[in-house]
Amino acid sequence: MKRLFLSLFLLSFLVASMAQNPVPNAGFESWTNGKADGWNSAFSMTVYVFPISYSAGESSEDAHSGNYAMSLATQTITVATESITLPGICQLGNFETDSVQAYILGNLGDSGAEIDPAHFVSGGVPINAVPNNVKVWAKYLPDAMASDAMQIIVLATKHTVSGDIVIARGTYKSMTMLDEYTEIPIPLNVEIADETPDFLNIIFSSANSYNCGQSELLVDDITVELPSGVCNINALDCSVTPNPSSDYINVRLDNNDDFTFELYDLNGKKVLEVANCSNATAVDVRNVSAGTYIAKITQKNNIAARKIVIE
Repeated sequence: MKRLFLSLFLLSFLVASMAQNPVPNAGFESWTNGKADGWNSAFSMTVYVFPISYSAGESSEDAHSGNYAMSLATQTITVATESITLPGICQLGNFETDSVQAYILGNLGDSGAEIDPAHFVSGGVPINAVPNNVKVWAKYLPDAMASDAMQIIVLATKHTVSGDIVIARGTYKSMTMLDEYTEIPIPLNVEIADETPDFLNIIFSSANSYNCGQSELLVDDITVELPSGVCNINALDCSVTPNPSSDYINVRLDNNDDFTFELYDLNGKKVLEVANCSNATAVDVRNVSAGTYIAKITQKNNIAARKIVIE
């Protein structure tokens, strides 16, 4: 299955995340080439023989705090001679373009088909517990001539060989205009008990239907409430060198306690795990395929994450 990888999210994650907030660039203050660092709002694919490009998510100076917010508005794509409007969608994970294509082909000519963006995405940012609640400051300006409803979906997922499974989900959907920033809580409901998620994805959509109206959704200042006692993200002071590497990665911490080293590809698949490492361990990556990976270092109740390139 084709995937579009979110290659910059971890870099932003390291800069912007707080001890108990794993969301990168949670205030949408960091932008590169017109896109919010750490977030994914674009994909390209081919339907039949027709190339399609989708690009949503623009910076807006109409912010709840700081300088910028994320603005999502309707996007128009063309398949052959037919123009199709899709909601503006932004998320932390990867777009599954095969699923997007199947949806478009299955709903050509149907102006009222419902859209669940959760069917089109996978992955997210690393997490090791189901959040109690996610809060977002939002403004919503619906199209008065359409029956749009904006959506915010929060997924805590676990990666398996057959794909991501949803451990917990929270959903907010509303047609009501919000002409001033309003804090929206999205509590998560556990769907599979006694499971630990690997990833958190937050999905924003300016509408909930295919061939939607011209609604606009602005979002800013995201917070994640995690249960007490879970691991602190990026609470370890460590170095991972050299980067890029082709043979060994040296992991150095500021203490001598044992730790576990894990390496994930950008689909969320674990490709390497080394337990009971000591300080200054050299991890052998000679059998790892070239590419970009996420290194996860866990020591007691603390986690560090680094983006690693294998050559």
